[in-house]
Amino acid sequence: MSENSDSVSEEERSLFRPFTRESLAAIEARIAEEHAKQKELEKKRAEGEVRYDDEDEDEGPQPDPMLEQGAPIPVRLHNEFPPELASTPLEDIDSFYHNQRVSVFC
Repeated sequence: MSENSDSVSEEERSLFRPFTRESLAAIEARIAEEHAKQKELEKKRAEGEVRYDDEDEDEGPQPDPMLEQGAPIPVRLHNEFPPELASTPLEDIDSFYHNQRVSVFC
């Protein structure tokens, strides 16, 4: 049993993870959480608790240009890619997409 828990820990630490049904469920949960936060903010605005100019005007995270579709894997990640995951759908490693449904067709 410790072998299985060790492999799960290793998988959790790995940057490259297979895209599974659980991956999709986690993305959908993050989207729902973000949507709920947005609705709460809109409700507070309607009640006058938050003004538009009180918000941070930061545009938020941006996609990492080093991880752009079609670009080669950055050199710093070459040794981290497990060969057994070649030709396997992977979770996106760019944190910009952690709460977005994205389809990539090759």
